[in-house]
Amino acid sequence: MDRENFIQSSVRIRHAEKKLLTKQQLQRLADAKNLEDAIKLLNETSYSSELSKLDRPENYEQVLSEVLNKTYKEAMEISPEKSLVEILSCKYDYHNLKVLVKENILKEKFDSMYCMLDGNEIEAFRELALKNDEGLSKDFKECLDFFETTKDPQDIDIFIDKKYFEKVLSLAEGFKLEMITEYFKAMIDFINLRTFIRCRKQNQVKETLEKVLIKGGDIDTDKILDMFYEDIEILPIKLKAYKIGRVLSKIVEEYKNTNSLNSFEKSMDDYLVEIVRKAKSIHYGAEVIFSFLFAKELEIKNLRLILVGKVNGLSADFIKERLREVYV
Repeated sequence: MDRENFIQSSVRIRHAEKKLLTKQQLQRLADAKNLEDAIKLLNETSYSSELSKLDRPENYEQVLSEVLNKTYKEAMEISPEKSLVEILSCKYDYHNLKVLVKENILKEKFDSMYCMLDGNEIEAFRELALKNDEGLSKDFKECLDFFETTKDPQDIDIFIDKKYFEKVLSLAEGFKLEMITEYFKAMIDFINLRTFIRCRKQNQVKETLEKVLIKGGDIDTDKILDMFYEDIEILPIKLKAYKIGRVLSKIVEEYKNTNSLNSFEKSMDDYLVEIVRKAKSIHYGAEVIFSFLFAKELEIKNLRLILVGKVNGLSADFIKERLREVYV
């Protein structure tokens, strides 16, 4: 992938990065007395244009969705390599594929569960998935066949999650960019270790863990399986040689004290931020577009945490504890 092809797009992205919300801005939003005050503060940022169309504060989700769609659309327009945008946007396709498979099995429509980008119509997605035997259509048909064999609804998510990671790892390998490959391998490691802890918590058998583990991470799935009968507290020691080993102590300690994995997602997101921040030292290249899309998604996730917290009357401190690190 020729870096020089990304000079113009990188300049535009660096300009857009200046409008990303800072940690201080997010904390101010978390300190707002209520949802209305939080929306007023948000109106002082780059979200003002979309907020001007908002009929009532409670409909903030419309604004977040519109900004996300707009971000992906603009990234697709300026990126010399469309698959670079697809590697992050395709998670929505695979989420929608899960919904579609369940619709076909239950013979019901679940329109509200879809997450469509770029204003795509749900019906168009349904038709596309049924249209041929390639890409998502192939995965859709294989998943239905797999379910017919097992009759276990959980297997739908397991099957499609594996297909999703096969797709993104294949794209990442094609880019030959260390940062992007490291990002997805780390995500797989986190997901597999969370699955490991949950299986142990629920007293599942080893075969259940083997079925759901995703291949392709830095930590080989056989190594995780070999630890199945070990105490969970041994994880940080056994995996200290791996990149994510240093954050496992905190995760395991929290689980030991609370019997909960509530902060697991935050630990994963914060770790991924560290990886993506490497792009800040790159003047131009594919990583610049990738990192901005990731940063914008994380910003929207933080805003959702804040605004949902305000709707439910949660304290500012409670909300701040759950906020992810920011890219800027």
